[in-house]
Amino acid sequence: MKLLEGINGLFARLSRRGESSYDPTQTVNIIERMQAQGGSDDLEVRPLPIIGVLQPKTQMTVTVSVMVVSVIIFGLTVVWESRLADHNALYRTRSTEMQMLSQQMARAGSQAVLAGNPTAFDILQKAYEGFDRNLDLLINGGDGAPGSYGKALDELEKIDILWKESFLPNSAKPTVDTIVANKALLVKVGASVEAINANDAKLLQLSMELVDAPNLLVPPKT
Repeated sequence: MKLLEGINGLFARLSRRGESSYDPTQTVNIIERMQAQGGSDDLEVRPLPIIGVLQPKTQMTVTVSVMVVSVIIFGLTVVWESRLADHNALYRTRSTEMQMLSQQMARAGSQAVLAGNPTAFDILQKAYEGFDRNLDLLINGGDGAPGSYGKALDELEKIDILWKESFLPNSAKPTVDTIVANKALLVKVGASVEAINANDAKLLQLSMELVDAPNLLVPPKT
């Protein structure tokens, strides 16, 4: 019985001690001070640069306008870069084709003049026209692309000078046009040369047989 009374007295004293040390007003004051210190920077409103002096509605209008203009400029830049890439691809393609056509003209010209090959004249004519067309396109523009400029134009002008002096029709010296215009004559000459070469081989063979014939220089007996 005395043991139970002692336990109850102990809990009663602990309860009174806890009630005397707890002050709810102090907890509320601490929370308010923490909120004031932690949220002072977040609650501070700073105006936007440049347009911060304008009315809120005007600020929104200016902001949206700047965004729209930025999107338009970005779109135009993308379109411009795409067109520039297409132009560069066209220039490279035509330049590579001109290199191939110049090689074709050299080979076909030799076959046309030296051998009179009829097919060589057609190849020479097509290569000649293709080179002239591509050179004009790269210098003056065409097919939706502008003309060349800068160092590329300087190199093209050098090629154009050589092209006009040595390949385009002129009265100073024979050109590609001279070879094509004399196709019939050169084909006939080539056929004649081919026939001479073929008959020359036969003539050589007969000459060798004549030399090797027995008693060639011995006169017949009478």
